[in-house]
Amino acid sequence: MPEIDAERLSAGQFCTPDSAGHCITCADQALEAEVLALDESTGMASVRVEGRTAEVDVSLIDSVEPGDTLLIHGGVALAIHNPKSATQTGVA
Repeated sequence: MPEIDAERLSAGQFCTPDSAGHCITCADQALEAEVLALDESTGMASVRVEGRTAEVDVSLIDSVEPGDTLLIHGGVALAIHNPKSATQTGVA
């Protein structure tokens, strides 16, 4: 577990980085996340990303279902991601 920086915590700037130093909710990169459960009333989903679970906003995406793979950034799902079809079409 990373050491808590009290100064950042008191400023409201705290996250929990993974072993590579990335936070799954505020990293500078989009991450793949598998949808575990969906709460349509709140627009939130429970997801598995890099071996951890998190809650993300899925209100920008239509037709999200458990089992979908999403690209997330800053705690928000940006797109449904299907690596197999992206590879087949040449789009990544």
